[in-house]
Amino acid sequence: MRGGCPECHRTSFISNGAMACCGSPVDLIEITDIRRIIDPPKRRHGGKRSLSKNKIWRVLQEQGYRCFWCGHIFGSIYRHNNHPTESLTIHFDHVLPFSYVQHNRTANLVASCNICNGIKSALYFDTLAETRDYLKSEWMRRGYKIEEEAHIVWKMRALL
Repeated sequence: MRGGCPECHRTSFISNGAMACCGSPVDLIEITDIRRIIDPPKRRHGGKRSLSKNKIWRVLQEQGYRCFWCGHIFGSIYRHNNHPTESLTIHFDHVLPFSYVQHNRTANLVASCNICNGIKSALYFDTLAETRDYLKSEWMRRGYKIEEEAHIVWKMRALL
């Protein structure tokens, strides 16, 4: 949730009963401009903007070609319950959901595996550790298991 801060007069996230901008406690009755943005703004050409190849490679290199959330190497083989094995594919995820921040700045983008991206969806967590703990527990609860960790990084080109 976002709201207008009565202390510093900025629009900011409301998290754990406090404004993220200045940490002032929130009395939701005092806040008049509370909103949750659900739909992204309309674009001239429609749809979400695609990421440049440079931005994609920069993010992948910074993360060591691993999922930001679970740490598994892209291309690793996984099994879901008794289904046939598949490989982890690359998806790009927003640390703070796009529906809240409405931008694709590199600082808010991470390379995520298809499993973590699907589980996290547009959920918002207060800390990265909380997000990772949630995803780890969901991996186990839903029956995902890594069968073989990928070792060859050059396979990344084939996955894009």
